[in-house]
Amino acid sequence: MNINLDKIVIDAGTQARAKIDQELVAEYTDILMQGTVFDPVTLFYDGAQYFLADGFHRYFANRKAGSPNINANVIEGTLRDAILFSFSA
Repeated sequence: MNINLDKIVIDAGTQARAKIDQELVAEYTDILMQGTVFDPVTLFYDGAQYFLADGFHRYFANRKAGSPNINANVIEGTLRDAILFSFSA
């Protein structure tokens, strides 16, 4: 499923890593611009918001590449579900 990047919540505590690796984002961006298709990111949807639980580097690479949407697996669930999932990703 393609989801608009602007509809995805990225600042709700679901990022389990200490920081985003900007070099990796740049590498992913270059690969995207060459036409490579990445695996979908994982979102949790609570009926109102999409919470990014896995795929932060892919999310930022798509944004940097100017893509309006990203391919995502959407799971029905709460913010808490997304946070718990992020620790296993």
